[in-house]
Amino acid sequence: MNLRRLRLLEKAVREQPDELFDMDNWVEPGPCGTVCCAAGSYAVRYPKGGLSLQWDGEGNRVISSKTPGIVEFEACAEVFGMTEDEAEQLFSPYFYMQPTKPNVLGRIRSYIRKAERERAKRKAVRA
Repeated sequence: MNLRRLRLLEKAVREQPDELFDMDNWVEPGPCGTVCCAAGSYAVRYPKGGLSLQWDGEGNRVISSKTPGIVEFEACAEVFGMTEDEAEQLFSPYFYMQPTKPNVLGRIRSYIRKAERERAKRKAVRA
């Protein structure tokens, strides 16, 4: 997992105003002005961070990576160095009892802890 990008994601979500946070929109921009508030907020805040908001052929905004044709959960997986299942669990509102800002931040922080453990294991192997 990409620990640096996960930390930036946590910062982007944490700094998003509570009243604008809405994970339920993946096609039309929600109150925060982006699609999928967590991924969209990251894309807007860090334009060189690997994710961007693009228009699809039907006039909808979608999250995409810099790799042509890679969108939505696959794009998030590529950028954050996780599996597509992990990306869906993190960014889909359907994997939360309530996709509130505190719940999403909690999940992001659990992925950060996982990435920190992975990094520590890699360092231990090299030592």
